[in-house]
Amino acid sequence: MHTTACEALDQLICYDGLDAVNSAGVECLVRHILGLEVAFEECTCEDDWRVGGKSVVQWQELEDYDVTRACGGRRSVAPRAQEQVRSNRERRARQKKAAATK
Repeated sequence: MHTTACEALDQLICYDGLDAVNSAGVECLVRHILGLEVAFEECTCEDDWRVGGKSVVQWQELEDYDVTRACGGRRSVAPRAQEQVRSNRERRARQKKAAATK
């Protein structure tokens, strides 16, 4: 997630030429990125955060930095986007089922 958010931010600024300083969307991305970095700063190896052992990830830091998490409540997703995701999931399930029967 961290790498994807950083890449999206880079594309917005370098490719799209977005005025990042005055963008609420960029603020959300940066806050999430920063929250992830602070939450994982005590991790020195993969075993520090993997499920199964005692995790040193400080999830509360992400909760505090990430504006969408801090504001709480239900996030709204555009109905058209939800329909596209549902359709893609159904298509992949059909393809997987067809491949399994061969």
